[in-house]
Amino acid sequence: QNQAVRLGAEAPPLVLQAPVQALRSQSFRECPTAFDVCDTPGSNEAGSSDWAETEQLMSTADVVLYVLDYSKLKTQEEAAMFARLQQLRPDLVQNVNTRLFFVVNKMDLVRKRHGLGWKETKAYVARLVRQQVPALAITPDRVIPISAERALISRQILSGTASRSMCADGCELMFGQDWEDLECSPDAMRAGAQRLLAKSGFQEMEDTVLRFLFDHSAAIFISSLV
Repeated sequence: QNQAVRLGAEAPPLVLQAPVQALRSQSFRECPTAFDVCDTPGSNEAGSSDWAETEQLMSTADVVLYVLDYSKLKTQEEAAMFARLQQLRPDLVQNVNTRLFFVVNKMDLVRKRHGLGWKETKAYVARLVRQQVPALAITPDRVIPISAERALISRQILSGTASRSMCADGCELMFGQDWEDLECSPDAMRAGAQRLLAKSGFQEMEDTVLRFLFDHSAAIFISSLV
């Protein structure tokens, strides 16, 4: 779709359907539970100029996840990540303030970059947001560090759908670079994938967002009627 937009074509919305893994073990009796997840383009992606559409989605979304790139923190590109936030209308800032979360991806690069650990990243981003957009009362508990890559690899392994190359990547993450010298049994792979998933932060993000949605379900329902 990015390529189509760059070539001047109007790309239709891409609609994907997938089960919410965090809800698989939950029982809602006969109440249907589904979520619409809308992914808007980042500031450096094709279609990012349509900021009005993004603002419209933010104004109606039940929860907003603003995704940041860990590798760009404390670099010259850091300010650009928050440039869009500074362009928000004052009324929209007030509107999203209580349902806005910041997700910091690529936390697997912690040891290779500027040394901010997971806890330090939460505090740093919260402080940075308050400096960039003072009207946003963001606290560290609204900042969620994750490694989407580790979550994807681990869940593919656990579901039995991982390719050979993805299994190899997972083994290196779970058992180290010398993993080929070890006997990686299916049980060891699954146990390692469970640990990798737990360390990815992805389950914490899912739990945080779902807990927010369920805790505020009454207010969300009422606002949808207004």
